[in-house]
Amino acid sequence: MLINDELKEFIFDCEIRKISPRTLKRYINNNQRFFNYVEHEEGLK
Repeated sequence: MLINDELKEFIFDCEIRKISPRTLKRYINNNQRFFNYVEHEEGLK
């Protein structure tokens, strides 16, 4: 799934840059919500 691959790559990048766990959790949540919206509205996966 392309969107999940992008999210995993983003998480990996954040971990390399040593972003705090709390901030990373917020980033992941926001991105997942956006991706869910895109999947629902546009039928993408």
